[in-house]
Amino acid sequence: MTIKDLRNIFWLAVNQGGNALFPLVLMPWLLLALGSEDFARLVLAEVIAFYVLTLCLYSFDVTQVKAVATAVASSDDKAQAQIFYQVLQTRLLLFVLCSLVLLGVTYNLALEPFFLIWLLFPLGMILQHNYFFQACQENKALALLVFISRLLVMGAVWWLQNQQQLNVETASWLAAGSYLLSGLLASLLLMVRLPRNGWPAMADSVQLIRDGSVIFTGNLAVTLYRNTNVFLLSLLATPYAVSVYAIAEKYVRMLQALARPLNDHYYAKIASLLNPAALNASFAVIRQSTRPQLLLLLVAGGLGALAAFVLAGLGLLPSQFLSVLSLLAIMSGAVLFGVVNFMYGVVGLNNLGYDRAMARRLLLVGVISLLLCALLAPIGQQYGAALAFVFAEMLLTILIVIKIRQVTRA
Repeated sequence: MTIKDLRNIFWLAVNQGGNALFPLVLMPWLLLALGSEDFARLVLAEVIAFYVLTLCLYSFDVTQVKAVATAVASSDDKAQAQIFYQVLQTRLLLFVLCSLVLLGVTYNLALEPFFLIWLLFPLGMILQHNYFFQACQENKALALLVFISRLLVMGAVWWLQNQQQLNVETASWLAAGSYLLSGLLASLLLMVRLPRNGWPAMADSVQLIRDGSVIFTGNLAVTLYRNTNVFLLSLLATPYAVSVYAIAEKYVRMLQALARPLNDHYYAKIASLLNPAALNASFAVIRQSTRPQLLLLLVAGGLGALAAFVLAGLGLLPSQFLSVLSLLAIMSGAVLFGVVNFMYGVVGLNNLGYDRAMARRLLLVGVISLLLCALLAPIGQQYGAALAFVFAEMLLTILIVIKIRQVTRA
């Protein structure tokens, strides 16, 4: 691994820290500041925002990485600009449609208006263009923008809490607005750098949506089993169960985020090496890039478990976080399954001509997870949701492995 590779991984880690680890620090803080009931309302709004984000990002974080990487390799600035504006236009169109639907649902079902504040979160992630920086392997500028934006929000939350002016609405403005700030700055940076080709025809956006529909179906299914549990708990369990489960899920995502910089780095590097005509060689490349991620997670998980044990033994953890630790003991296995699923499924099967097979498996797992959580949540509360979460990731790993064995032996 070269010095350039290490630098790229470092800045990917900083960016991932701002996007994924920021909620990990902020959300437990807000739980203590707002209390279980208000915090449960806030995480429900966040879950709805994640649904909007999934619809708006579509499948372009997977499909367009290879396209941008190819354009960068050939030093074709015009092609890069064309991809950038096509994806941006398409995502903004999807965002407008989703926002109108959510506005109508909020009005007709008398939902709390502050739910709409969280639309700033998906809008910010659209404007951040993570896929573009990742494909160019130039992540320093984006990482700094993200880190500074998140740090400013942490300072604002601290100040408002000291002024006793922090409530669920102001917390929502700050948390979601942080993503909008970094997104606007990232878009401005790319628009200055890339040649101005003008906005593409609407037909181009329609074609982009059609081309990515299969992978998008899989992404939507992932949302079913990764983000629906909090929503179901809000309907079937107590606010306390929603709160502690939401925090435990954030910690699981933190562990996944530790491997994501390596994940994104290797994806950009191997995207052009994946060849449907050489399946065994392609999966060998994927295997080599998966092993260091799993090793990192095992080490990080062990250190985290040791630190939690020490803090609990010294009585330094609030009572809510003792419940979170018991959930993490159940959910930690899902982290390893998640990395394998991404590398062999999203990166492997999707890029080797088996995107429809991957989408079918994701849909199946999503539906099973949804039904299992709905069955277990009323009985086991947060523990039932945790079991459903782990089972979904494990089941998907099994289905992916079976498919890979079928296609490599054919």
